[in-house]
Amino acid sequence: MATLQAATAAAEATVTELGKRILRAGVELAELDALANAGATGTLDAAAALRAADSDAYAADGTGAAAKGTRQLAADELAAATGPVAARSGDGSTADGGALTEARIAKQALWDTAQSDLSDAQGALTAALDGVDLAALRQTVEDDTAAWGTQNDALDGLAQASIDAADELKAAMAAQAEATLNCQIAAYDAYREELNTQMEARLAALTTIKELVEA
Repeated sequence: MATLQAATAAAEATVTELGKRILRAGVELAELDALANAGATGTLDAAAALRAADSDAYAADGTGAAAKGTRQLAADELAAATGPVAARSGDGSTADGGALTEARIAKQALWDTAQSDLSDAQGALTAALDGVDLAALRQTVEDDTAAWGTQNDALDGLAQASIDAADELKAAMAAQAEATLNCQIAAYDAYREELNTQMEARLAALTTIKELVEA
């Protein structure tokens, strides 16, 4: 009899505890319904809508009435920075590269032309000296002093043009390297800043949601 009474008491206690758990579960379900009620008016629904709006604003490309988002603004800045150093398209025969790229190619062409002219002048001088004895050469120099001076001045001019083209090419290449570096630094800084902002916003949103759920 005592055993039966003990078993009955234990069963009643179990039933009572189950009843409490069912009531508690019902209260928790009601609270969850208030937070996310599929009607977009609960606390979690509002938080989700706010986050979706923030995400859309960040990714907006500026079409329609929406302003450009942070991602599109960063992409525009990157395009503006990389434009001057853009390479030519296709096989490189069309002059459609960036401003600095085209300047470098133009200076390289001037350098090549000056080098070729200098080589031609040196070849002509060597050919003129080939097989000529000193007496004949002395006589030729005395007879053609004015012409020799003109050719020598032209050679000096070509040499100076070659030096000038080399300096301009160096300056163009330095400007291109600086623009490339500044572009990379600006793009990385923008990326890190935006990443930090988004991570902080995400952490704050998660913290808010956790507090609301625990409350």
